[in-house]
Amino acid sequence: YEIKECDWSSDVCSSDLRILRGKEYYSAKKLGAFGSELGAVACFFETPWSRVSPALTKGDQAWLLNEAATRLRALGRLTEALEPMRAGLEMYLKQEHWEFGSRLAGNLSELELTLGDVAGAVRDAELSMTYADRSGDAFLRMAFRTTLADVLHQAGSGLGFPSGSAFGSRSLELFREAEQMQAESQPEHPLLYSLWGFRYCDLLMVETERTAWQATLDCSRLLPLWASQPAANAVGAMTKLRLAAEPTGDEALSQSDASGLATESGSGLQQSKTLHAVIQRATQALKISARNNWLLDIALDHLTLGRAAMHAAILNSADISILKLQLEAARSEIDQAVSGLRRSGQQHELPRGLLTRAWLL
Repeated sequence: YEIKECDWSSDVCSSDLRILRGKEYYSAKKLGAFGSELGAVACFFETPWSRVSPALTKGDQAWLLNEAATRLRALGRLTEALEPMRAGLEMYLKQEHWEFGSRLAGNLSELELTLGDVAGAVRDAELSMTYADRSGDAFLRMAFRTTLADVLHQAGSGLGFPSGSAFGSRSLELFREAEQMQAESQPEHPLLYSLWGFRYCDLLMVETERTAWQATLDCSRLLPLWASQPAANAVGAMTKLRLAAEPTGDEALSQSDASGLATESGSGLQQSKTLHAVIQRATQALKISARNNWLLDIALDHLTLGRAAMHAAILNSADISILKLQLEAARSEIDQAVSGLRRSGQQHELPRGLLTRAWLL
C-alpha cells in the first residue's frame, strides 16, 4: 500500500509526483524498481532505517519510514523492514491519521505473517481494520477486511477445519463482507480482484488443495506425462478452461454462489464447481490487472489459474488425456506466474509461485 501524506509542495512530494506519477505508483507497480526507489528514499535518512531527517515534517517522516519498509520487504530484507514500519505506524497513530495508520498496520501484519509471527499478524490485521473503519474510507474498509480474513485463514482457521472454529467462520464472513463492499463501490466489478481477489480464491480452493495433495501423496497415480507435450496444448487447454468459466447472463457467479461454494465442500462435483468459479474469478481479475499493467496482480492471477488447473488435473486423473492437457495448462500458467513475480520486483511474494511450481514438478 502506498501512502500519500504530503501536500505535494515539499521536495519529497514533488519528487514522488514525478517518479510515482501520483497515485499511479508507476515505478513500483509497473516497473518493479524497488531497488532504485530504496536508494532514493535513503537520501532522506540520517540513520538507515531508523532516523529520518528532522528537517522534514512529521507526516513526511512517517511516509518515508513506510516507503523504506515496503521497499526493504520487496527486496527480501524482511527483518530490516520491521523497525521503520513500526516506527512509521507509531508516528501516524500519534497524529490520529487513521487512514495512513490502517495502511501501515496492514503492511505490518503482512510482513509479520511472512516472518512467521502469526499472533502479531492477527493482532495488527485487526488494528488495520479498526483504523480503516475510523477513517471512513470505503476502499480501505474493504481491503483490510481481506487482510484480516487472509491472516485468519493462513493461521489455520480457514475452510475445512472443525465446524466449531470461530476463526474459520469469521474468515469467510470477512471475505463476504469485503465483496459486498466491493460490489457497492464498483458495480461494474462486483467480484474482488487484485490482491484481495487472490486471497479469496486461495480460501475457496482450500478443500480442492487438500484433496489434490492427498492424491499427490499416492505417488503411483502421478506420472510425468506432460514432459513431452508441445506448448501449444497448454495454450489450448487453458483457453478452453477460461472460456468454460466465462460468465454469460444468469451464469455469472454471484456473491451468494461463492458463499455456497465456500461452505459446501467435499464432493467431487462440488469441488469441480469450486474450481470453475475460481477460474471465472481469476479470468475476470486478469483482464483488469492486464489493462492496468499491474505486474504483481498479473502474476497472482496467473498463479490462481495455474493452481486451479493443477487441482483439476489431479482430481480428474482417472482420464489420462485430460490429465496431460490440464497439467500442461497448469505448467504454462504457473511458469508465467513465477516469471511475473520476478518482474514485479517483490521477492517476498516469489515463494508463492516457487512452492506451487515445486509441487507441479
